[in-house]
Amino acid sequence: MEAAYARHPLVDRAKGGIMCFADGEMDRPVALVQVKEAALLAWAQEAGLLASGDCRSLEELCRDPKARRHALEALNECGRGRGGDRAGAGPPSLHAALGTLGSLGGGGGGGG
Repeated sequence: MEAAYARHPLVDRAKGGIMCFADGEMDRPVALVQVKEAALLAWAQEAGLLASGDCRSLEELCRDPKARRHALEALNECGRGRGGDRAGAGPPSLHAALGTLGSLGGGGGGGG
């Protein structure tokens, strides 16, 4: 699963990429996504999120429901393009969470 979704332009493979988790108790896998800052900021600019002042930092953008929905839809579209949700042919659709090194607890600075 991770290999298929990691190819998406929103996923920053150099800083951790994507981690997927699934088990028999879940209706679909979940993913933690290390976002590629430039790609998410470019989308946010086009979507008007930066101009509105709703998101002033990458961490705020990663928590924004519109950004999360965009990433989830984009990743699921990427999976469908690789045969996802078709009888064993590619990755299933996801639930996803966005993050940065700092917001996921892997980067410098305090936090917690």
